[in-house]
Amino acid sequence: MQNNSTVTGDMTNIHTLLVDSSLVIGSIGGDGSVESELTLQNRASFTGGVNDINQMNITGGASWILTGNAATNNLLIKGFGEQRNRKCT
Repeated sequence: MQNNSTVTGDMTNIHTLLVDSSLVIGSIGGDGSVESELTLQNRASFTGGVNDINQMNITGGASWILTGNAATNNLLIKGFGEQRNRKCT
């Protein structure tokens, strides 16, 4: 998803989702696989919660406003000075 797109609502069974310079409002649910991945980049904005996402990446000035529950195994935040990679439980 790119080029200033806007999506409002809940998304489920996501295997891989790249949000590039776009806005997402709602919840994102992975497909439960070890490869499920959500990437926010290039000033993308996501407001909502995540569930069953194995890898979540926030880079390039993107933002995430958590408004619900979050369940991700790995969270990478990069591009805000120092890179941080955290294991979330």
